[in-house]
Amino acid sequence: MRRGYLRIGDRHVHYRRTGQGPAVILLHASPVSGAMFLEQLEVFGRHFDAIAIDTPGYGLSTPLDHQKPEIADYADAVVETLDALGLDRAILYGRHTGASIAVETARRHPSRVALALCDGYPVFTPGESERYLTQYLVPVEPQWDGSHLAFWWLRYRDQHVFWPWDLQQTAYRADTDLPDVDFLHRGFTQIMMAGDGYRTAYAAAFRHDSIPALQETRAPVMLTARPGDSLYGAFATVPELHPKRELPRDTIEAAHAEVAIMQTVSASVAPAEPAPAWADAQTDGRYMLPCGQGTLHARLFGTPNGRPPLVVVAPLPGGIGGIEDHLAEIARSWPVLAVEAPGQADSETGDPGSIETSAAWIRQALDAFGCPIRAVLGWEGSAALALEIAAASGASAFLFDPPAIPPALRDAFLDRYTADLTPHVDGRHVPVAWSLLRDERLWAPFYHRVRSAALPAVVGLDATLLHRKAVDLFKQPAMLAPSYRQLWSYPLAERLAERRDGTIVLAMPHDRFAGLCVEGIARRAVADFAGLGALVAKTLSGRPG
Repeated sequence: MRRGYLRIGDRHVHYRRTGQGPAVILLHASPVSGAMFLEQLEVFGRHFDAIAIDTPGYGLSTPLDHQKPEIADYADAVVETLDALGLDRAILYGRHTGASIAVETARRHPSRVALALCDGYPVFTPGESERYLTQYLVPVEPQWDGSHLAFWWLRYRDQHVFWPWDLQQTAYRADTDLPDVDFLHRGFTQIMMAGDGYRTAYAAAFRHDSIPALQETRAPVMLTARPGDSLYGAFATVPELHPKRELPRDTIEAAHAEVAIMQTVSASVAPAEPAPAWADAQTDGRYMLPCGQGTLHARLFGTPNGRPPLVVVAPLPGGIGGIEDHLAEIARSWPVLAVEAPGQADSETGDPGSIETSAAWIRQALDAFGCPIRAVLGWEGSAALALEIAAASGASAFLFDPPAIPPALRDAFLDRYTADLTPHVDGRHVPVAWSLLRDERLWAPFYHRVRSAALPAVVGLDATLLHRKAVDLFKQPAMLAPSYRQLWSYPLAERLAERRDGTIVLAMPHDRFAGLCVEGIARRAVADFAGLGALVAKTLSGRPG
């Protein structure tokens, strides 16, 4: 499975891709992402070049520049994606909202669509559309106590228990098994990634003139339905404007049947995608960097203009989402390439097992990317990674709030500074992440909830910011505990004492770990992240690029 980004103007389209041959573009249902197609990709990829894209505004794709986009706008965006892939004609496989987009693309751009294969085509009466638009699409509003997360866990789960989810009565009970907990957690996380923007394409599907779209398209269309699907009951009411077929209830059995259907048409073969390269970096670029053990997620903030970036390793554990505003501030003075550590957020590599191995994988990815490493910034727990990367590459190291705690405290941290985010069907793991993130900003260490351990200033409790940090943890919940084990097993204080040359420890306001660190660590005071950017610019402007 390959992951990457396509750059289309100022926006990015994230995709998952596998196989080779004629191209099949998979368009997902709302409110999730292309990650919903992992099972189909495995089957389709044996016969096709299967490419699951995240709809604009979902997953890791940036939104369309429209106040109120319609399905037609998403259809035009699909054609822009085909252009970016170098495809003249492709098979479109759409589920629910994705099916609406597939048919609308076939209507508006028939020469570009070899077949629109629709797994559940949305058709709503005017009354249903009005009800869904006014009652079904409740907003996502982060709350200080994390209660919105508990609501949304049950909200997504009940979508598979009742249809619609908010009519919790016998007549609306779903004809299906409750999906397994990993499926539920993945869908919940994808909604939380989209935030309140989850409603955008959903609402467009509820407004879509689905029957005229079927009537007016001249490209091949096949409508399918599976027992147990929320749209199965309405399948019989869809006019016989195009071939219709019922498929098996089981996803894998249905996927094999869908392969047989798609093999009856011809589609273009896309050229191989080029490997991402720093030489091609554009302003605010987004990248999936292969590292041999998987893929690392990276984002560029600012414009290189021939300058080597400040490489920022996102917090360990955590991701870019919780710090992107601060990275943008730094990038006003110097370009920033932020990388999510192995096994964190959207970097999919598995468990590296140690700080040293994780740092080696990051260096491997940056070397393959062609990115010069002149300075590395470690953010809280990732200070250990930055120190290892800098030592191996001869780079300057900036360490923000490094947890350089004494050995005796490390032993206590190994026992207690952790949390279990194993997904559970009742959602009990969800408030665990929220409580951890809040308590880390109230006490140091977070589990020592007494007056003497209270942090001197309360910062970072903004609900929207905590939400983004929680989503970063939810993306790979099984990696939280291993990440802490790697961090607290690493002798950061000792390594820092050995590598003082070229290392700058920053004294930022409200450091969480400053009061716990070993004595004698020289710190350079920086008032804010704009000041940090100025310091980086001063340090790097005299270094060769």
